[in-house]
Amino acid sequence: MPADTVPTTTHRSLEQGTDTTRQADHCARGRSTSTVRNVRWQQLSVLTGLSERALAELTGRIANSTSTSPQRRQRGRPRTLPPAQRILLIAAALRTNLTTRQLAAVFDLTRSMVQRVVTDITPRLAALDLAGPTAHGRRCVAVLDGTLIPVHDQTLTAPSKDYRRSITVQVVARRCDRLVTALSTPWLGNCKDIVVARAERERLRVDRAREVLADGAYLSLTGINTPAQDSTGRIIRDHAWSLHRRRRASTEHVIARLKD
Repeated sequence: MPADTVPTTTHRSLEQGTDTTRQADHCARGRSTSTVRNVRWQQLSVLTGLSERALAELTGRIANSTSTSPQRRQRGRPRTLPPAQRILLIAAALRTNLTTRQLAAVFDLTRSMVQRVVTDITPRLAALDLAGPTAHGRRCVAVLDGTLIPVHDQTLTAPSKDYRRSITVQVVARRCDRLVTALSTPWLGNCKDIVVARAERERLRVDRAREVLADGAYLSLTGINTPAQDSTGRIIRDHAWSLHRRRRASTEHVIARLKD
């Protein structure tokens, strides 16, 4: 055997061992990075206001709507984010009203990726019938309430009592499962709740509900269960009024937390 054969073979073995070690370190680093990223995404789920079960159910419904849509083909580059993280991102975007730049910084993504996810998922999410069939039972009544949302665009807003510029939206939510079933179109922030509710009655679908509870702002609206009044038009603050207020409270708190 020539004298230079042993050093060459030994050198090649060392190179192969070094390459194997580098590949193992790269795989371990990739697994650790993936684990840290998954943990970070799980922590960011608090921005959605939804439980893990609700997020999983929503992800499944979006996937089913995609599979049943006729001739829906994916164009462009393959998607980097898995479906669960895409739903988490769009749920956080709709709840917090953050800009694409802010969402990209929070979720450690690029602005273009955030924009693609929002553009793709939002129409499919709006097409879902999230209200589902109306449940039966004594607790399954609807609650109607208005809420003010601050908006910077002065062409759509007006000065209101709580915000400098805002819009008002009427929300109908079910008391049995705290599910929002209908929303009105945005009106100027200085419009009264009863004016908006009367104009948006068909859109709010209050006539289809088993019973609709509302506070004293909707006293003259027909078909709505409001607190009782005396001969002078004042609300009678008796035991029935206390029960009526207690039945509305939990659902009205859910409506208020939509803006948190």
